Amino acid sequence: MIRRFFFRFALLVLSLCATTNLCCAKIEPIYSASDSAHAAIQGRISNLKQVRDTAIKGDAKAQYILGSLFLTGGNDLTPDPKEALKWFRLAAAQGYPDAENSLGVSFENGRGVNKDAGEAQKWYAQAANKGDVNAEYNLGRVYFQGLGVRQDLGLALKWWTSAADQGFAKAQYNLGTMYALGQGTSKDWGAAIKWFLLAARQNLVQAQYNLGVAYAKGMGVQQDYKEAFRWTSLAAAQGFAAAQYNLGVMIRQGQGTAKDSKAALKLFSLAATQGDADAQHDLGSMFALGDGVPKDDSEAIKWWRLAAAQGNSMAYLDLGNFYYDGRVVQKDRKQAVDWYAKAAMAGVAQAQFNLGGAYENGQGVKKDLNQARKYFELAAAQDYTLAQSSLAIYHYTGWGGSPDYKEAMRFARIAASKGDAQAAYVIGSLYAEGDLVPKNLAEAAKWHLIAAKGGYAISQGLMGNYYGEGYGVPKNVAEAIRWWQLAASNGDPIGQFNLAVKIGNGEGFPKDFVLAAMWFGLAGEKNAPDAMKDFKIIMDRLSPEQTDQVREKISRCKASNFKNCN
Repeated sequence: MIRRFFFRFALLVLSLCATTNLCCAKIEPIYSASDSAHAAIQGRISNLKQVRDTAIKGDAKAQYILGSLFLTGGNDLTPDPKEALKWFRLAAAQGYPDAENSLGVSFENGRGVNKDAGEAQKWYAQAANKGDVNAEYNLGRVYFQGLGVRQDLGLALKWWTSAADQGFAKAQYNLGTMYALGQGTSKDWGAAIKWFLLAARQNLVQAQYNLGVAYAKGMGVQQDYKEAFRWTSLAAAQGFAAAQYNLGVMIRQGQGTAKDSKAALKLFSLAATQGDADAQHDLGSMFALGDGVPKDDSEAIKWWRLAAAQGNSMAYLDLGNFYYDGRVVQKDRKQAVDWYAKAAMAGVAQAQFNLGGAYENGQGVKKDLNQARKYFELAAAQDYTLAQSSLAIYHYTGWGGSPDYKEAMRFARIAASKGDAQAAYVIGSLYAEGDLVPKNLAEAAKWHLIAAKGGYAISQGLMGNYYGEGYGVPKNVAEAIRWWQLAASNGDPIGQFNLAVKIGNGEGFPKDFVLAAMWFGLAGEKNAPDAMKDFKIIMDRLSPEQTDQVREKISRCKASNFKNCN
C-alpha cells in the first residue's frame, strides 16, 4: 500500500544575506545653487583699498569683487551678507551677469535679504540670457523645481543643455538624469551616459557613481565590471558613501577585481559610519558570518539595529532570524515575528515565507492557516521557491479546507522546475494516487526518485517501498533497503519502520531484535502505522538488559539526529 505522508519545511531560521546587491543608481538632480562669488576671489586681494575705490567710482567688476569679499569674508573682512548684497545690486544695475546671478542666489537663499523666489528667477533669467553659465544652471533648477514659477521640464532641459554645452559639470549631470528618467524628453539611457561621462570626467562624484552602476548593470552601455569598478573607485575615493558601499560589494563578490573580504569590510565600515543603511546591514552580515573579520554576533546586531532604524528591510529579516534562533539575544519568537512582519511589509520574500511559517506553526503568533497561506502566496508571487513548494503541500493536503489538486500541481511544477525536492514529492504523490491525473506508478516513481535524490526523506522512504514491491520500477530488495536506510537516517518514519521490519526478520541484515526495536520505537514516536504496536511486542520479549540497550540506543540516535543509530 502507498500511504500519503507529508511534512513541512522547517521555518527558515538563519539565512543571512551574505551581501546585498549593488545599490541602485541615484538618478536625482543636484539642487544646490551655483554662485561664482567664491570663484571671483582667487586668493587674497593684494590691494583691497584700490578695489574699494574703483568700486565706489562705479566699476561693475570691482563692485562684484567687493561684494564677493563681504560675502565670503575674504581679506579678513567680517562676512556681511547685507553689505555684499548692496554691492551686488550696484553691479547688477549695470548688467554685470555674475552679480545678477549672485543676486538671484541671495534672494533664493535669503542671504542678506528675505527669501523671494520670484526675484531670484528674475535675476537668474537676466544673467542667463547673457550666457552666464551659473545662471543658466540655476534657471534650469528654478524651472525643474518650480521655484517661484510654474514647473516646466522643457525649459529646465533647455537651460541645462545650454549650461552643459559650456562644460558646466552639474548641468551635464542633471541633464543626464533627465534623459535617464525621461523628464522633459524621451527616456534615453545612451544620452544619459554621454552627459554622465562628461560630468564624471570633471570629477563630479554623483556622475562617477551613476556611471559605475550603469556599467555594472548594463544600463545604456554594455555590462563591464572593470569599467564599473573604475568609476565606482573614483567616486569612493571622494568619500561618497553609496560608492564606498558598492565598491565593497564588488570587491566582496569579485566583480571587476579580485575577491577580498577584508578590503570589502573596510569599505563597508567607511560607508556605514557615514550612515549608509545598506553598508550597515552588510557590515553586520560580515560579523555574523565571520567573513573577513572574526565572527561577532554582538557587532552584527549593533549594525543591523542601526540599519533597521533607517528602514533597511534586510536588517529587519536578519534581526528576526536572530531572535527566532536565540543568537546573542534571548530567543523570542514573538519579537522574531515582529521583525519578519516589518520585512514582509517591505516586500522581502524570505520574510514573507518565514512569517507564513510562523502562522502555520503557531510560533510567536496564534496559529492561523489562512494567514500562513496569505504570506506564502505573497512570497510565491515573487517566485520564492520554498513558498511555491509550501503552497503545493498546502493545496495537496487541504490544510485549512478541502484539497485543491489542480493548484497543488500548478505550484508543484513551478517549484520542481527549479529543483525543489518537496514539490517533486507532491507531483509523485498525485500520480501515485490518481489525484487530478490518471494513476501512473512509473511516473510517480520518476518524481519520487527526483525528490529522493534531492534529499527529501519521505520520498526516500517511498522509493524503498517502490523497489520493495516493484511499484513503477523493477523489484529490487537491495535498492529498497538502501533507500530505507537513507530515509531512516533523515528521520523518515516510513524508512525507519521498514528498516525495523527487515532487521527484525533478518532480511538483508543479521537478525537483531534490539536494533529492530530501536527503529520501531523511533518510527512510533512519529506515528508510523503499527510501529508502536510492534515496538511493544518486541520489548515484551527482550530481557531487562536488552530493553535498557534499546532505550539507550533510541536516546543516542535522536541526539545525533539519526546519524549514530547502528
